[in-house]
Amino acid sequence: MGVLDGKNAIVTGAGRGLGRAYALALAAAGARVLVNDIDAAEAQAVAAAITSAGGSAAANTDSVAGWDSSRRIVQHCTDAFGPVDTLVNNAGVMRLTPVWQITEQEIDQTLAVNLKGALCLSRHALDVMLPRRAGCIINVTSGAQAGLTHRAVYGATKAALAGLTYAMALDLAPHNIRVNAISPVGQTRMAQATIEAGLADKPSWPPELVAPLVVFLASDDASYITGQVVRLAGKFLSLYSHPRSIHPVINNGGWALDDLQRYFKRTLGRCLEPVGQDQTQYHYYQGLGAPASAAAEL
Repeated sequence: MGVLDGKNAIVTGAGRGLGRAYALALAAAGARVLVNDIDAAEAQAVAAAITSAGGSAAANTDSVAGWDSSRRIVQHCTDAFGPVDTLVNNAGVMRLTPVWQITEQEIDQTLAVNLKGALCLSRHALDVMLPRRAGCIINVTSGAQAGLTHRAVYGATKAALAGLTYAMALDLAPHNIRVNAISPVGQTRMAQATIEAGLADKPSWPPELVAPLVVFLASDDASYITGQVVRLAGKFLSLYSHPRSIHPVINNGGWALDDLQRYFKRTLGRCLEPVGQDQTQYHYYQGLGAPASAAAEL
């Protein structure tokens, strides 16, 4: 007996890397899996690996980035296996581009796949989940949501996915539908690109070590968990804190410009937040002439 016996799952971007590991692990836990990837050969290979191991899977090559194509993904799962129980919004693209070199095409593509894709898939999956008052959505974020060098657009979409996770969790909790996100570290082609670019030098971990987290969040064992971003980096399991105001300073007369000029440095100015994933201190008190040390992980 698997913890996901009888469940139906969609994993986007599942032809390779982390998505492939998620699809294989979900199937090994008993789920029937729709393997989505625009690379037909890779999607079919993963689906074949699942069926060869005794599981149930089908390959789908529709793009997540379109309203109608994302609807077809959900419909494919329904037709092949039944109503979707778990949606893993894993599909993503990343370009290592300094912010001053970003092109409109890069912006449009990254937003379309990473953010619009998750929104469209979730929206159509909810047409199935809401009437049944059951379901689980898992978004895939990244350490880039906290800032990583040369990943401004990518990081912006991942931060948006975290915000989407918080808001959807609030909307859907009354309907018994859970929404969480994971921030994984794994050795993938995307991770290798950052190493080759000199932007990462820490050892990465096989995608298979991240996959159990997806299975756990999809299972009934996690029925009490929603609205969380869970980071898994090898042996380190942690939660991202939610954005909230900190270090409040009160000025009864309000904050005019001269008040900010006079007081900011010795109030909030003493508590400026570290900038960038894995940074532990604020680097710019002496000025912005030299870059902060580069973060090393996705």
